[in-house]
Parts: sequence; structure tokens; C-alpha cells
Amino acid sequence: MEVLIVDDDRAVREALTKALDQAGYETTAVENGLAALAAIRVRSFAVIVCDVKMDFFDGIRLYHELEAEYPELRDRFFFI
Repeated sequence: MEVLIVDDDRAVREALTKALDQAGYETTAVENGLAALAAIRVRSFAVIVCDVKMDFFDGIRLYHELEAEYPELRDRFFFI
């Protein structure tokens, strides 16, 4: 299962990546919602774990973009 991690805090991205990798998941980590959209357009993710507050293209905006463009991802999106 592939998980997309979206967080502007590098330490959080690295901690989540490490924990999920050790649990056997494949992970991709990006630093904002725009980078997440780019990743989603070229790959399929089973789960998206996303920070709510980010300076550039925050989690709420990403969720709304996905809701419109990829409604099937709406139930696989988790805020942290």
C-alpha cells in the first residue's frame, strides 16, 4: 500500500516516513498541497496523510481540490 505524506515540516515528514516504512508501507513525502497534487496526477495512493496548516497550499485547499478532481480519494484522506 502506498501512502502520500504531505507536511511542510521536514521533521514531521521524516518521522512519518520512517514509521510507515518500518510498518511495511511504501511512502512518498512532499512539502505542500501543490506538490501533492502533482504526485497524485502521476501515481495512485491508497492513503493521503496531510497536515492541515501549511504556508503554501494548505491541507484544506488540497482536500477541496481533490474532492473536485479525484472524489474517490476523499475517503482516503486523513488530516494530522
